[in-house]
Amino acid sequence: MAKKRSLNEIVNNEETSILVIKTPTKVAYPEEAIDFVVKNFEKKVKDETMIEDVRFAAGEMIANAIEHGNKRDETKLVKIYCSWFGDDFYFVVQDEGEGFDIENPRYKHSPPEGGCLL
Repeated sequence: MAKKRSLNEIVNNEETSILVIKTPTKVAYPEEAIDFVVKNFEKKVKDETMIEDVRFAAGEMIANAIEHGNKRDETKLVKIYCSWFGDDFYFVVQDEGEGFDIENPRYKHSPPEGGCLL
């Protein structure tokens, strides 16, 4: 199992690749950003199933950053960090949203239809 790494460790790793994009207003899944993550992953992994899993995860994380974090505000940025530590791949998607209270991440409102309260 991969070691948990802090954002600081990932950002300060000399081999970390960084992509910064302006928040798009029309597309939720910017191919440039998704391809950036996949290309960094493919440096060490050639398994097509794993590549597609990373593509899917990156797409969902980037879409959440754009829609829920930055609320499609084109003045805000999305930063993507990709790094290998030995055989472990890490990628981080950072938005400029409000965030949440890590000590109490429970919903304060009714969940969406079909959702659940944590």
